[in-house]
Amino acid sequence: MIYYTVYKFRLVLNEFVCARIFTEKVIANLKSAGNILMIAGLLMIISEVGLKLVIESRISFDFGISAHYLCICFGLFFVVLSEIFKVSKNMKQENDLTI
Repeated sequence: MIYYTVYKFRLVLNEFVCARIFTEKVIANLKSAGNILMIAGLLMIISEVGLKLVIESRISFDFGISAHYLCICFGLFFVVLSEIFKVSKNMKQENDLTI
């Protein structure tokens, strides 16, 4: 999953290099990368809690900085960034149509 996210982010960077910033491809790749990161983070948290439940017969949550929470935070960042790019694309199109 994480490798697919890196691949999607590499596609976004290739679009940036070609000076195509506000395209549907960039927006879709950012959104899918963010969704995959959030799903991966949630699955890691669920599997960790499930493993503790099976092994130790108790449920405990750690709210420190771990890879699970960072993965979710990066996922949220990419989803928000895709929404910002979507709004910017619409504003750019309106600006291009203005005389």
